[in-house]
Amino acid sequence: MTTKEIITSWAELFNSQDIEGLTNLYNEDSISHQTPNIQIEGRDNIKKMFEEEFSQFEITCYVENIFENGNWGMLEWKGDEDGILRGYSIFQVIDSKINLQIGYWDNMSFLNQMEKII
Repeated sequence: MTTKEIITSWAELFNSQDIEGLTNLYNEDSISHQTPNIQIEGRDNIKKMFEEEFSQFEITCYVENIFENGNWGMLEWKGDEDGILRGYSIFQVIDSKINLQIGYWDNMSFLNQMEKII
């Protein structure tokens, strides 16, 4: 799979809250650093992160753009239809598995959006 295909699959699995499917996209020693939060290391810990987040929040990833440059890719997304919450995720893909994911978004906008949903 290409980097773009991996990212597209990631967004689809994220939106369906398919934790097993998401987890299987990462290699064993992956790193996920969502910049408002701490860095998570290892596929098992990334799985726990998804379990915790999906149990706390109703989250949707509206894909705006996916850019690919070899084994690097970027997902430009919004977290709501109005685009109040926006962010970017940078992915490094090695051997068709996510090796590194770095996410950027405004945490205050995220928390405000979650208050509207809850």
